Amino acid sequence: MSRTNASRRIWPVLAFSRALILGAALLAPMAALGSQLASATSMGDPAVVPTVPYIVTFVAGTSSAAQAASLASAGAIDVDSIPVLRMHAAALPADSVDAVATALRADPTVLRVEADTSRAAEATPNDAGYATQWSLPQIGWDQAYGAVAPSGSSTVAILDTGIDASHPDLAGQVVSGTSILDGSNGLTDPNGHGTWMAGIVAAATDNGEGIAGVAYSGVQVMPVTVLGADGTGLDSDIIEGVVYAADHGANVILMAFSNPGYSASLQAAIDYAWSNGVVLVAATGNDGSSTPTYPAGDRGVVGVSATDSSDALWAGSNYGTDTFIAAPGVSIDSTDLAGGYTSVTGTSAAAAEVAAAAALAKAVDPSASNGVIVGRLGSSADAVGTADQTGNGRLNLARAISSTSTTSVVPVGAPGGGPFVGPYVAAAEAVSATWTQSTLTIAVSATGLVNNKTYQISYVPPSGTTFHSCFTNVGSASDSLILASGYVAGTWTVRLDAYNNNNLSCTNSGSGQSSRNGTTTGTVTVTAKQAQTITFAALGGKTYGDAPFTVSATASSGLPVTFSTSTTSVCTAGGANGATITIIAAGICTVNANQAGNASYNAAPQVQRIFTVAKATAVVVVTPYTNASTTYNGLPHAAAVTSMTGVNGETGATVGTVDVSNTTHTNAGTYATDSWSFTGTANYANIAATTITDSITKADAVISVTGYTGVYDGAAHGATGTATGVLSEDLSADLDLGTSFT
Repeated sequence: MSRTNASRRIWPVLAFSRALILGAALLAPMAALGSQLASATSMGDPAVVPTVPYIVTFVAGTSSAAQAASLASAGAIDVDSIPVLRMHAAALPADSVDAVATALRADPTVLRVEADTSRAAEATPNDAGYATQWSLPQIGWDQAYGAVAPSGSSTVAILDTGIDASHPDLAGQVVSGTSILDGSNGLTDPNGHGTWMAGIVAAATDNGEGIAGVAYSGVQVMPVTVLGADGTGLDSDIIEGVVYAADHGANVILMAFSNPGYSASLQAAIDYAWSNGVVLVAATGNDGSSTPTYPAGDRGVVGVSATDSSDALWAGSNYGTDTFIAAPGVSIDSTDLAGGYTSVTGTSAAAAEVAAAAALAKAVDPSASNGVIVGRLGSSADAVGTADQTGNGRLNLARAISSTSTTSVVPVGAPGGGPFVGPYVAAAEAVSATWTQSTLTIAVSATGLVNNKTYQISYVPPSGTTFHSCFTNVGSASDSLILASGYVAGTWTVRLDAYNNNNLSCTNSGSGQSSRNGTTTGTVTVTAKQAQTITFAALGGKTYGDAPFTVSATASSGLPVTFSTSTTSVCTAGGANGATITIIAAGICTVNANQAGNASYNAAPQVQRIFTVAKATAVVVVTPYTNASTTYNGLPHAAAVTSMTGVNGETGATVGTVDVSNTTHTNAGTYATDSWSFTGTANYANIAATTITDSITKADAVISVTGYTGVYDGAAHGATGTATGVLSEDLSADLDLGTSFT
């Protein structure tokens, strides 16, 4: 394939930053490019009749002849074509470009008409004084080298400015490719950009000189020149380059250029390459912008942003929905023209590292499909920055080439971005919280955590003090906060702040917020305690000596009520919940009902019930004449207290005192002139004066009567006898012996 100088002058008429991708099978029709352009320009001087480059794609089934006829009929010059995609690079007259484009779009055989614009390389050489390749250990290269040996091989097609294959550090690392621009083998580089990319990808490792490539073994690079010496190229050239690479055995295509304009033709070429098992990698751009660029934002392309040595997004790196993954892109050592070395900064360098990782992963596992390799790159990435900045995270070479995941992932591209299969999954760093009233606990669950970040959970109340906790964890973690009495109810915010490992400024006091690089929040409703009341019925009076009794009450919360007494000298509470009341003494008893509350309920207002404990009645026994018989015996008699007994078995003075008011009596008779009264102690009632009826019964005299027995003598005779009292007094005079007989 060749292209005349005249044709090259026509393409840059509009200096757009755009790029497309195509493959090798499309090269044959391009051989006639020079003659086509010569024919097109023979009608006039290109300087006098300027043209504008366009890409015209025809619908499936349109013959080559019909395609050519449609172009000619509309007034377009057919400059180049890619038959497999039915796509033509066409030159439209500048003075009638709109009319010609409109005519083509009106043609039912034409699928698409779009401007053929240019794209710029995304790296700038830096000072060559950087002697160390800091990015290699950053991506785990040192963990993989010497530990993982590829069993197969793979090829990275570098769509760029060519490759200086004569560089000593690229010896044996470059296979012959092509130049879409001039038909050469692409093994020279008039710009240097392609050589920089080649060195980052596959500079010879362990050869005693220069630098080590990211793909340290089993990977070669193929130059596909699509950018000119000025570092710009047209979509049509890039499209053809993609197809060439796909058709010539490339496993990975590196496109280190970008433009914010979407091209359906470029997307078609990318789809073609993807369907042929190719991993496509592109730089997002160096404008520090979040606006999507292409081809990084195309479906099926791994868009790459650039990070610095602290894993922060490089200030010049683009980011956003076109970013699938990130890689180091600041001061990256690489090969330069004429056998030299340089340091490169930009998303081009980052994209080259990702392309190298994809190729090395393919060499390690030749059976892995392009989707599986992309999935491994994303799922094994280290979480740095935010998903918007770094997509699935920063490249981790060691984990990517060691992964055995079989999940196939196709980059969605802008505007949606993703898919997020690594540290930033769909619900990436997520935090949720629950409230447990019974324990006054906010429990937090944090998921999507990774091992190279520090996390801080903050508990933010509706008002008042924010509480913090810090931790480093992998995968997920849990935390909790037990609220103190008097907590603030309402909606609390739980905030998960992420910090890079190099910014371990998270503290339990909440400092270091300026260095956090990601925040996720959740909310939880913390409910206030409810009020409760106690229902406690009135208590009836008691009497000293009554048996212990139980009381009961209910709380509106359903929680158990406890009891106590305020008058422990009169009554006490005991047993389960203090519900058994024991009478201690007569007096006033106060019983308190309480419910202390719990996490859900405040303490209930205390309820008191008061009742009177009456004094008991003592059993007092007063017995008359306890010092002698109650039958007349000539002795004096008086009543006396026999016993005093209390209800609890007390006796004597602990019960009270008895006052007996009586008269000593000697003679027989009944006497009601005596009484007794009782004065009780604190627990016994007094007994008023009570009459004592004392009785002394008459005693029986001892009577002896002897009848008269004799011979009649004419004298009167009768019985004789004596009467003697209990005191031996002679009562004979009172003895009636009856009639005397003569």
